[in-house]
Amino acid sequence: LTNVMGDVPKQSEVVRTTVVKEMGVYAPFTQSGLIVVNGHVASTYAHVQGGKSDRLVVGGVETALSFQYLAHLAQAPHRMLCSLNFKACESEQYDEEGLSWYAASQLAALDWLETQEGASKMAIGVGTAVVVLHVLSMMEFLMNHMLMIAVVGFVSWYGMRNTTKPVAVAAAAK
Repeated sequence: LTNVMGDVPKQSEVVRTTVVKEMGVYAPFTQSGLIVVNGHVASTYAHVQGGKSDRLVVGGVETALSFQYLAHLAQAPHRMLCSLNFKACESEQYDEEGLSWYAASQLAALDWLETQEGASKMAIGVGTAVVVLHVLSMMEFLMNHMLMIAVVGFVSWYGMRNTTKPVAVAAAAK
């Protein structure tokens, strides 16, 4: 388990587990969206569509998109915010159902989409999904490769800075 409740994420060990039977959902916020307890890997995201499939079902057709993947993408902006400024997420508020403002707003959008008529629902859903999945995929890429992007950016900037100085000096010497 990776503990992100602090300035620097660190590996933590699960030291005790207990069985609790209550109505509700517990979904710890982890960077990977996964948790390992007693050797079992599990998703930290809630399953929001009825049925037994772990894949998104649209119009009765099971897609290749897993709920784990979709939920992890949907949380990309939230994870990025928490990674860049942990203080913004440290005192996050939750509603009476235990949902963060971010998750609650996403569920509200899904609930609204469910109330739309067939063709409208399909057009809005597909159009939004195409745009949102591209944006979120890019955010996920940036988060996973931020160090590499920063190093390449710095090297590029440093290289361009050094190549422009001699030209400027040579022009000034004439």
